[in-house]
Amino acid sequence: MRFIQRAWARLRAALGREESARDAERRRIAADLHDGPLQSLIALEMRLAAAKTLLERDPGAALKELSELAALASKVVAELRAFQRTLAPPPVELSDLAALARRLVEDFAASSGLKVRLQAPDRTLSATPETCLEFAQILREALANIRKHARASRVAVSLAAGGTLIIEDDGTGFPFAGKYTLEELEALGCGPRSIIQRVRNLRGGLTLESQPERGSRLEIRIPS
Repeated sequence: MRFIQRAWARLRAALGREESARDAERRRIAADLHDGPLQSLIALEMRLAAAKTLLERDPGAALKELSELAALASKVVAELRAFQRTLAPPPVELSDLAALARRLVEDFAASSGLKVRLQAPDRTLSATPETCLEFAQILREALANIRKHARASRVAVSLAAGGTLIIEDDGTGFPFAGKYTLEELEALGCGPRSIIQRVRNLRGGLTLESQPERGSRLEIRIPS
């Protein structure tokens, strides 16, 4: 009987963590949509309305505004495509963390145009499919955050054989300064919440170091 009770308790805890991760993912998607493509679409709508009025008074100025709006529309399309990539399933390498890191970094560099330096083991770094899936989402989200918020020119990603992932950039950093653990970030209610939740689900560790206007360093320790 005690064995069954313990098994049920573990199952309920696992289901609770899974539901919490899903909720965090929904919040992340909603926030990303609101802060990115939606804001750009609202701006586009407002400026199109203004251009319509301007067309009646000053056709030359209206044509210039429409040219700028075409560039804005292209930017919105790029944002939506980038957002779509964050929702796509991770690559198929769901047993090798090193292969996953290489694929995701290559995709990010190609789509963002940023310089990304990657250090990863040449050999296979085996992990369970569940761990690989969470790892892929963590790395993908960390890189997406850099593209959206950091205004960085360089990004460095390293993956050690022991399962430690480090992501550094030379961008604007977070709104706070200092070095914080996962537990400290949770207590303060700051930092990349979805990543924090995923690391918590993996029973891993996390350290975030931020220097406003000088970049940030995210270190994640993934249990083997």
